[in-house]
Amino acid sequence: VGGPCYGAQRGSTSSFMSVQGYHAGAAAAKYAGTVDAPALPEETVAALVEKALQPTTVEKGFSPEWIREVLHSIMAPAWMNWGGATEATLNAALTNIVELRDLVQGRIYAQNGHALRQAHEAEHMLLAMELKVRAKLERKESRGHHYRRDYPCRDDNYLYYLTETKGEEGEVVFGQV
Repeated sequence: VGGPCYGAQRGSTSSFMSVQGYHAGAAAAKYAGTVDAPALPEETVAALVEKALQPTTVEKGFSPEWIREVLHSIMAPAWMNWGGATEATLNAALTNIVELRDLVQGRIYAQNGHALRQAHEAEHMLLAMELKVRAKLERKESRGHHYRRDYPCRDDNYLYYLTETKGEEGEVVFGQV
């Protein structure tokens, strides 16, 4: 979900998220090889394990498949991709993604290990698409695969990589590289 749409097959719009994730993972692995493993207190490890397994404790909630379908319906329409997004369509998508995220948070269920992986993927897709839409809102130009109908021309004031980090209050903080 998200990114340019190559063909009509489901999931085809996630190609760039996968590429970006690959590069981030490779950089993280390279960095991890240069530092010592952190010592984590047992209670921290126990809390992380509990959080990771939380979807297996949910009896009534939302399936990861349903979340993916809804997210796809938000990100795949032509006005988000081929037709060129606008401030209005991006804000509408962001509102829907945030509402979906808040609705399902802590209520995604998994009955087995495969579904547990899908539950975590659904959470990560929600975050990735939220960040993608926020970045598209921030970048007020068109360049390459990033096309905005309300900013149809390239603007060389955007000759940088846009970064997004989590602020102290959990908010998205933009930077430039």
